[in-house]
Amino acid sequence: MALRPHRTRSAFILLAILLGLLLLFKGQYKPVSLGSDGMQVRSEHDPQTIRYVRDPELVNLRDSKITTPDLQDQRTTHASGSEAGTTLVQRAPSALPVFNYPTEAQYCLAYLQGLKLLGFCRVPSNAGDSETTVWNAWKQMATWGWTLQGKQQSVEMSRFPGIEWLVYKVAGIEFVWKHTRSHASKIEMVDGKPKAVSYPPTNAEYDNMYWPTLGVIVAVDVHSPVQMVKRKITPTQRAGQPWTSDDKLPELQRWSDVTSLCWQKLTQDTERANLRWILHRYVSNKETVNMLAFVLRKKYPKMQPLGRAPDWDRRIKFTPGMDEFNALVGTPNVRGVAWLLIQHQSTFGRKTIVSITVYDPDPASQYMPDMMIEIGPAPS
Repeated sequence: MALRPHRTRSAFILLAILLGLLLLFKGQYKPVSLGSDGMQVRSEHDPQTIRYVRDPELVNLRDSKITTPDLQDQRTTHASGSEAGTTLVQRAPSALPVFNYPTEAQYCLAYLQGLKLLGFCRVPSNAGDSETTVWNAWKQMATWGWTLQGKQQSVEMSRFPGIEWLVYKVAGIEFVWKHTRSHASKIEMVDGKPKAVSYPPTNAEYDNMYWPTLGVIVAVDVHSPVQMVKRKITPTQRAGQPWTSDDKLPELQRWSDVTSLCWQKLTQDTERANLRWILHRYVSNKETVNMLAFVLRKKYPKMQPLGRAPDWDRRIKFTPGMDEFNALVGTPNVRGVAWLLIQHQSTFGRKTIVSITVYDPDPASQYMPDMMIEIGPAPS
């Protein structure tokens, strides 16, 4: 039976509407795939499409008229020669970040440093004198002026929107250490002559959360002694006095050493080597943030043209074998994790970094990405 003319026109109009909606959909969404562990894998060589997500280019345009925030480090840590930043302070409203992208030469240096650290994880003896650390006793914290400011058995899940699955509903333990006391002065030989040196308090702070049964550590709030001096906010400097060469930093000063001592204190022998995840929350360190932006823009020029990490649902995972993975291992925040594994094998066993997942935990606030670092056995 032939269609009547008005029914034919209606059918053509409906078809045109459907085609228009299809074109609009294709223009606003781009495919990504998920790996077997449920984490996002973005690869131009991966033909499988699991689901669609909004194009980050469109999301970035949404914030194009907002003023740029200052990426001044608000929380920093010093881990085996590195300075890393993590913060849980009140964040400003969302704004489009401006990055100071590293040069190709700086990217190559980070790549080589990351490659070297991963090599040390596999063969720690190659690290030479840096293979081990002398910090292995809980009492050493008090000896070097550290005070336990707070210990909390229960951690509110609201502090980790989007990643509740990582710690489930298991109560975590939060240690807040602050460097508030001076170490007894001692005599050291300087230019062949005895000289009295002092170890003033720096007000440095390390705040970590621990889930020993789940193998999870979250770096929440970290200020290293080095950064406190650089920012001139030690008690000595705030009193108007200069920090001189006679004023020494505490020898026990690195995030990796403090974290290892806390893990030893909280764990039983049977669970001590079960470390699986370290999350750096709200990373603010400029070197890390800028290198991450460079890496994202380099690897995903269409999806991440500015280098801003996507939200949790579109998180990006870097794994060994990717040049960008090595470069991220060479950044301050991840370097501290590498040294934690290299120097504390007696605590964690022979482990290495097996993936780095990056995302923006709160796109509506000032840009400070998360770095979720997966830990696994080191290959022989």
